[in-house]
Amino acid sequence: MTGTSMVPRKREGSPPPRSPLVDEELADQLLGKAQAEGVELLGADGLLSQVTKAVLERVVRIAGISPGSITEIPHPERCGGA
Repeated sequence: MTGTSMVPRKREGSPPPRSPLVDEELADQLLGKAQAEGVELLGADGLLSQVTKAVLERVVRIAGISPGSITEIPHPERCGGA
């Protein structure tokens, strides 16, 4: 087996790679605010928990669904959000 046999090949017609939704600037802003406020990264009240909660609550609001019924993330165009 050669060293290149493990390298994934690009498929014909596949879309170009996307840039990350959370770039370094946004990550730095979140980490800076958490550090300034003495918030840990992990834990029940940590940064990751707070970000997850905020995103899920936003999905619930824009989709107009009950929080207990979330099984997939709705597309914003289908639920009136942007």
